[in-house]
Amino acid sequence: MSRPIPSALLAGLFFALLTWLSFPPFGHFWWLAFLAPVPLIACADRRAIEAGPATPAGTEHGRPRRTSVARSLGFVLAVSLGVLPLWLYELQWVIPISAFGYLPMAVIMALFYGVFAWALARVRRRWPRVPLALAAGVVWVGVEFFRGDIACTGFGWMLLGHPLVEVGWLAAPAAVLGAYFVSGLVAAVGGALAAAMAKRYRAAVASIVCIALVWAGAAWLGLLPRLEDGQTTPVTIGVVQTNLAQDNKTFWSPAQRLADMTRFEDLTRSLAGASPRPDLVVWPETMFPGWYLDPVSSQAERDFGIAMNVKDENGNEHRVPSTVFMDRLLALQREIGLPMLVGGVAGDNVRFHEDASGIRDTSDAKYNSALLVERGAVDPHRYDKIELTPFGEVLPYFGSWAWLREWGRDNLGAAGMLFDLTPGRHETVFSLTTADGARYHAVTPICFEATRGRLCRRLVNAAGPGPVVIINLTNDGWFSGFDPARDQHLLAARWRCVELGVPMVRAANTGVSCAIDAGGRVTVRGTSAGEYRVDGTMSAGVGLTNIRTIYRVVGDVVGWASLIATLGLVVTPRRRAVTSPEGA
Repeated sequence: MSRPIPSALLAGLFFALLTWLSFPPFGHFWWLAFLAPVPLIACADRRAIEAGPATPAGTEHGRPRRTSVARSLGFVLAVSLGVLPLWLYELQWVIPISAFGYLPMAVIMALFYGVFAWALARVRRRWPRVPLALAAGVVWVGVEFFRGDIACTGFGWMLLGHPLVEVGWLAAPAAVLGAYFVSGLVAAVGGALAAAMAKRYRAAVASIVCIALVWAGAAWLGLLPRLEDGQTTPVTIGVVQTNLAQDNKTFWSPAQRLADMTRFEDLTRSLAGASPRPDLVVWPETMFPGWYLDPVSSQAERDFGIAMNVKDENGNEHRVPSTVFMDRLLALQREIGLPMLVGGVAGDNVRFHEDASGIRDTSDAKYNSALLVERGAVDPHRYDKIELTPFGEVLPYFGSWAWLREWGRDNLGAAGMLFDLTPGRHETVFSLTTADGARYHAVTPICFEATRGRLCRRLVNAAGPGPVVIINLTNDGWFSGFDPARDQHLLAARWRCVELGVPMVRAANTGVSCAIDAGGRVTVRGTSAGEYRVDGTMSAGVGLTNIRTIYRVVGDVVGWASLIATLGLVVTPRRRAVTSPEGA
């Protein structure tokens, strides 16, 4: 094989460059997503041809298997090294959160692309009659689905097809078989282009024609429910965008909490007094400044008589009950007369005790929750975050041994986080009413849950028939000053709207708060004060429909099928030598 390592490294670098340009902040170059996988696919295809046909077990084209394994490992590492700069750039927001975890996370993300190139080359050698476009699409989705939904609970960030949400009809097939299906179509186009580069023009043209027909048919099926259902329920949703830096949020002093509560109250009053008047007001994830927001835990807090020492502007110290935040929130809701969805902490069987280090709380479980405040009270019917953020709220695979869990928390986890949250168990649906008396449902995926198609599908399906809206409460303060990450988080969330045919409103600490229609199009973006790292308000009119997409019924069958097919094609041994894949 001639100079495989340099060519693999260059393929990874070209992929990284094209992918970087296709994602925010370069959103107008979305079309580069079609070109991005071509270098990796062409490199894998060339490796398969130069390596020759598959041979009996024990040797690889006349070489000992040990030599072949070493060459394969070198190929994977070379591709991954080329892709690594992309993830070093995209994950730079991790540095202030977990400096030790930043490089391992970037390396692991880059390795998936090396694995893809190796797996595709192996499939091409073993199954040369499978068209390159089809093989590339299946293997890409198999690897991407494993990364996005399975490994370390999943990190569905920067999927290949994500930039295409900017063009409605290109994204529409996701309403049929999900966002991974669109990634597969993009990779298939890349496979057809790679075949053309190898001068296999007949195969390339045939593949392009088949892909175009499949894409057009899936787009038609995806758009059809939106075209047929003209009935809408208009709802106006108001968002209070807070602007708390994550270090302030993690180490929130009593004085700062009181000051922030005053600011949140002022913003909420201005939003409630705007025209048109919203039907619902939303605060972002965990932005309630008090200890506990659920009524039972708050009452336990009140019964224990917890108070905070707070200095006024003259330096005089005062004792302030910790439940002042709950009292002020309930008073605010009664004042504006609007239901409020607020992000806060909830608990099961919360107990307080005092020791030499101060007042401590214990509980059977603690949750990151969304709670409804209406009629001057907090509704005990709440949503507890089901899928906790890996390495931010939970440490995947670190739970078996205490010493390993503590090491992971101190070295790989988010700084300042206790990792004491429990996953929620119920797909809670909030039933609400507009000012005109129309009933609608709201489901509230929290933070990165909006990037999880499988979970959002469960939540929306739990709402049953009738108009439904997704309200994403998120704390994007984790991204610090790196605004492209905020846009990429939003980009991933938009695909849930396409898949499910449901609009979304995002309430984001530090931005970007916005409204998204059922086709994934951002209709209102930013607040009265701007988009990024500002506090302000946003009011958006949203049209809710009764659309039921095919994806709501079948889910991620393409992801699972591609993963199983990829494993089967890679692992299943060939019992006899086959011809070179040059003709496919």
